[in-house]
Amino acid sequence: MKHAIPVLVLLFAVAVSAADWPHYLGPNHDNTSSETGLAASWPAEGPPKLWEFELGPGFASPAVVGDRLYAVRRIQPRGEGATGPQQDVILCLNALTGEPIWTTEVESGTRDYGYPGSRTSPSVKDGRVFVIGPAGELYALAAADGTLLWRRNLLADFQSKSPGWAVGQSPLAWEDLVICTPMGRKAAVVALAADTGKTVWETKIDDKVVGGDMMTYNSPILATIHGVEQVLAITGNREGTQVGGYDPKTGKNLWSYNGWHCHIPIPAPLHLGDGRVFITGEYGAGSAMIRVTKQGDAFAVEELYKTQNLESQIHQPFLVGDHLYANSNGNKRRDGFVCLDLEGNIVWRTERNPNFERGGMILADGRIYAVNGNNGTLAIIEPSPEGFKQVAEAKPLGGKTVWTPPVLSNGRLYIRDQQKLVCLDLRAK
Repeated sequence: MKHAIPVLVLLFAVAVSAADWPHYLGPNHDNTSSETGLAASWPAEGPPKLWEFELGPGFASPAVVGDRLYAVRRIQPRGEGATGPQQDVILCLNALTGEPIWTTEVESGTRDYGYPGSRTSPSVKDGRVFVIGPAGELYALAAADGTLLWRRNLLADFQSKSPGWAVGQSPLAWEDLVICTPMGRKAAVVALAADTGKTVWETKIDDKVVGGDMMTYNSPILATIHGVEQVLAITGNREGTQVGGYDPKTGKNLWSYNGWHCHIPIPAPLHLGDGRVFITGEYGAGSAMIRVTKQGDAFAVEELYKTQNLESQIHQPFLVGDHLYANSNGNKRRDGFVCLDLEGNIVWRTERNPNFERGGMILADGRIYAVNGNNGTLAIIEPSPEGFKQVAEAKPLGGKTVWTPPVLSNGRLYIRDQQKLVCLDLRAK
């Protein structure tokens, strides 16, 4: 019995260092993980590959809860000139082995959106899986067996239009609601009952929400600002952009900022934890830092600065200490990895040496794990204002357009290219 206490302590330490990844951008809605005990480097062959699964083309990252992984794929007719309905396919795999548990196929849409495959991440809560397909279909499924519980079409139901590259928004599950931003003429931000799909509240465009009648690629997230939990959402289009906070219970717009314009907003806003919110996008939008304040029950917003020093087209930046780190690449930008101080000044940037294109990245255990979007290389980067410090590299993926955000759960990293989903063991040996 003399070894019992050390063994129990070790097991407890392992347990508390692991975490689920139940939705887009992870448990904290900022692409970071609290997990520890991860590899600081690896041998030349890279981290151990535990399994891979043929998922086909797409950009949807999985969600992981416990030992189950939920992924999305899209099936379309094959062959030259093939026409007919497409299918959204939701899969449940064993997160530890990659073995299939259940698969649900749902017929949806016929349009070819240029880039084939799935777009958005599932959101898992209270035994349900919520997924939005490229045609705007929102599905609710039973997490246990994949039974389809209900479906809504966000475009048709709220009088919205699909953006050019298809719907690319992930749903936000909060308490007993599912929150989305269809940006339609009928409603801009909506909440549906998680159990039935019925509309609970709507925030309309004429309620001072900037936008039009076209859905954006931006997904709503949760943040707690000055003790008040709220939905952060970027709405708008070519005519204007609004960053706002909304009461998740009622949809009331708590505050809004209209001083930054991106006609195709994709990255989620980043709350720095003290009322400051950092916003970035490409297409000439640059970045902005705002401060949200609260007096009594009222919120107010002030713009701290705007800068062209950083434009991230797809992925949210990280805050590490007193600096922001981002992949500042896009259609026209080739800044590579960028480090900014909190006043928006460039500390360093890698430009083309190296350049990670539009690849995703995750912050965990004090390190950045980054995927090169142009070739599938995975790197470990130590964030430091002293300069870019890459300490390891491997190539578990292949091809181009490797843009899917990575997912980390229980020491396992899940990344995908345009053919497969790969599970890597990042636990330190």
